[in-house]
Amino acid sequence: MSLQNTSPLATLSGPPRTTSVAVAESRREPSREQRGIQLADSTHEAAGVGNPTAPLPDVFSHPAVVAYLANRPNRPLPKFGAYYMLQTLGEGEFGKVKLGLHSKYAEEVAVKLIRRETADNEGKMAKIAREIEILDKLKHPNIVRLYDVIETDKFFGIILEYASGGELFDHILAHRYLRERDACKLFSQLISGVWYMHQKTIVHRDLKLENLLLDRHRNLIITDFGFANHFSRNKNDLMETMCGSPCYAAPELVNSDGLYVGTAADIWSCGVILFAMCAGYLPFDDDPTNPDGNDITKLYAYIANTPLTFPDHLSEQACHLLSAMLVPDPQQRADLGTVMRHPWFAINAREPTTFGLTTMELEKLPVCPTNLPLRSHRPGPSLSHPEPASIDSAPRPLCRSPRFSGDPRAL
Repeated sequence: MSLQNTSPLATLSGPPRTTSVAVAESRREPSREQRGIQLADSTHEAAGVGNPTAPLPDVFSHPAVVAYLANRPNRPLPKFGAYYMLQTLGEGEFGKVKLGLHSKYAEEVAVKLIRRETADNEGKMAKIAREIEILDKLKHPNIVRLYDVIETDKFFGIILEYASGGELFDHILAHRYLRERDACKLFSQLISGVWYMHQKTIVHRDLKLENLLLDRHRNLIITDFGFANHFSRNKNDLMETMCGSPCYAAPELVNSDGLYVGTAADIWSCGVILFAMCAGYLPFDDDPTNPDGNDITKLYAYIANTPLTFPDHLSEQACHLLSAMLVPDPQQRADLGTVMRHPWFAINAREPTTFGLTTMELEKLPVCPTNLPLRSHRPGPSLSHPEPASIDSAPRPLCRSPRFSGDPRAL
């Protein structure tokens, strides 16, 4: 795909040009065992999702539109292609992520809206094009779905699945930490998605709580592939671009002269995520000489020389799994096969995992029906539970982690 700079338009809603990005197939409804969500009720089906003959919904009665217009009574709804642009969900390296609503079907999407002027050189354009190309290759129920890419003279927008449950980061903060049975469901979905990526010779390189979203049914969605890249299965093929978020990035990114195995770095990040789920704080986050973790060299030296410790409420099996993943030496770190075979999953899983499926079988797993096709929203089971009684062992609460690209020691 060619993403060329052209003269800017005066308005956001300039004539769109849809690129040749494959649009996700419309799929049938998943069973509880396959994705752990409720079957559609008659009310939802009547709304027209997955039923093209049903009456079309009234877009302007959608709660998101009502709320948006209530705060901006004298403004028209901005439109980008077929989507109304509503509130800002977040901001990224090149622009904002907006909540989008399809003007005909009133279905929600996330629109990564990028001004062409911010992607002002070949390197930035190549990075955006690579993210689109990678997303287009990934068809897994726990990886954010790419629906389309729309271009105008002033903007281009990446149209993505909208995960209405918010960030896993905020979900953990709301509960202080997760019970292991609740963490197991989410972590097994994460590991399934990462295994699938690695089978596709893709590494994420920025796995962290803020890049893991929840859909309305509390299923995990891996997102933000801005640092993702392809790798070779050749054992001598090492990656050299140091990137990620310091508290989640593997120590070899600093301690190995800039060369590292991308898959092993992803596994380290997954270990940090599981620790944060079960403990409510990050591991190796209690160095008194580096309380905010701002000194990256100190942080990774501390990781390499400090034994991993666990909160008292963590089970023996959870500690064993984390000890296998959070090994500073990547050659001694557990691989994903070892992780998936760990008995912690069998002890805590409430439903079958997808660990035994091939990549083709994972790609065929059904997801929610839609007309666009886009993900639909229905009430589903919750992971909520009573607040854990003991949190005194946490060195400090979770905090958001900045990203780096290039040499993190220069930060």
